[in-house]
Amino acid sequence: ILLFCLISSLVMAFNCTAFCPEADIINCVNMYDFPLSFGGVANGQQCVFLYDGLNWETHVAQYGSLPVVSTCMQDENNLLAAMGMGTYSDGIYRFNIIEETWELCDWFYFPNFVTRHPGSSTFYCGERDGLFKSANGIDWFGVSALGSGACTSIAFRDSCIVANSDNFIYYSHNSGLTWQQSQSGSLKGFRFASDGTLYGIMNVGSDSDGLWCSYDAGVTWNAVYYTTNLSAIGPDYNG
Repeated sequence: ILLFCLISSLVMAFNCTAFCPEADIINCVNMYDFPLSFGGVANGQQCVFLYDGLNWETHVAQYGSLPVVSTCMQDENNLLAAMGMGTYSDGIYRFNIIEETWELCDWFYFPNFVTRHPGSSTFYCGERDGLFKSANGIDWFGVSALGSGACTSIAFRDSCIVANSDNFIYYSHNSGLTWQQSQSGSLKGFRFASDGTLYGIMNVGSDSDGLWCSYDAGVTWNAVYYTTNLSAIGPDYNG
């Protein structure tokens, strides 16, 4: 009886409720800003989906053909969207959620993400040729310390920032004013846990593939466990 009750309680604990817009494909999810924003495909067109807590709104992305790969709010009325798939139209676009209009901010070939560092209110874009930053989301400048390698991952905690450039890891402990290169490499998918531990993924087809962590915000790294094809690190709820 006790075993039956335990199994029943565990089954109930893992019940899930679907939460997403009516879409064929979801490319990205931003649940940190308000309204919540998703990028994906609906009825064959690339779209941005917004959720205000009650209703879903679907807006066709610029041209209807550029995939929305990342979003963040520029201000309360404007959404920044990284869109692209290797075309001359790739870049960061701004969507005014009041007027429902699109506007190009800057060209970026194969953008991977657009996000904002809460500590400095600086916007960052990672793309094929490096990491770029902006004070307003419109005027963008390359972060030369990271070189011109593909930047696919970034994470923030207070004044600490960590990002990758190809197989190299760079960190800043002063809100991006200066950067240093870590002695470790080949990590991506960075995420800070609530206790300040920084995690990263190695997935390069080596014996060192798996989950790694850093207790000094990106300076040094230690293997947590080895595994193959690890793709993402989930959020840390309640520690």
